[in-house]
Amino acid sequence: MHATLATLPSQGPGSAGPAWRGQASGAATAHQQEIARVTEARDKLATLLAGGEMWALPLFTRLEAELAQLTARENVLARARQIAETAARKAA
Repeated sequence: MHATLATLPSQGPGSAGPAWRGQASGAATAHQQEIARVTEARDKLATLLAGGEMWALPLFTRLEAELAQLTARENVLARARQIAETAARKAA
């Protein structure tokens, strides 16, 4: 269990890489995969907590916060893509 949690990628500024069109979809896919990994780890910890493994509570709390942050970032990126597409249509 600890090895899985330790291998989650860190969240630092610019971790998604350049967001120009050629790499934007790859960065979005990587971001969605990260959300899936964090969700899976959180779900495993929830199962442990439900079984009385209270040592997992701080890890569960941390992953809940990280998942909220990742989801918020995904929402912002989706809005930015939508705005960019609208601007491109207006310019054409």
